[in-house]
Amino acid sequence: MRPSIREAHAGDLPAILDMAEIALKEIHPALPFHREAAWDAIEPGIDEPSMLILVAEDSEGLCGLLIAYAEYSWFGPGLVASDWVTYVSPRAKGWLWYRLLETYTRWAESIGINVINTANLSGKDDARAVHAIGRLGYQKAGSMVRKIGKPYQGDF
Repeated sequence: MRPSIREAHAGDLPAILDMAEIALKEIHPALPFHREAAWDAIEPGIDEPSMLILVAEDSEGLCGLLIAYAEYSWFGPGLVASDWVTYVSPRAKGWLWYRLLETYTRWAESIGINVINTANLSGKDDARAVHAIGRLGYQKAGSMVRKIGKPYQGDF
């Protein structure tokens, strides 16, 4: 079954946090995950027009997540949208990651966003991902590089 995509509701929060934790471990393994802090960051976004929280669902439950945020540019009146996380369960079918990005792009365009950002932090072939995302009108704009700093120690 090809997963369906919909906007999240409050009842999805436990599964959203499960997926966000997996995504964080895969994408930013040096960052700790704190479930209560994540809940406090994500929960208000469900009803916030400047945020988009999408979930994908198949016959087994939620299997995909995209969280995005729209804000004013730091440099003037332009609007910028960025996705915070895109996660797709290994069981998901039908190019779900692409369909989530396509839905995010349509949302950003519908609210008049001037610049729409996304990134491939999956570790999968970047050239292939950029080519696929290019079908949605995106163009490669530089490179993402990362330096791991001091390991997190202590409580939140």
